[in-house]
Amino acid sequence: MLCRQVGRELHELKPALPLFDGVTGQPVPQTVDSRVERLRDALMDDARERVDDLGEDLVVGKSPAYGTVVCVCAQSL
Repeated sequence: MLCRQVGRELHELKPALPLFDGVTGQPVPQTVDSRVERLRDALMDDARERVDDLGEDLVVGKSPAYGTVVCVCAQSL
């Protein structure tokens, strides 16, 4: 609905979203893809915990923004 309101096309993401090497354009090895996925999941879990600790009302639309919480969490990984 939001995409329609801003005149953008929605692209459905498929379950398999392989990572590609930014230099060669080739898919990265499965071991690397799996490791990055685990790190992303850990980062998002940590960010969610921090938002829960702060209270969502303090994060949504106010400082610290959710993006800031994610960046702080990423520094701790």
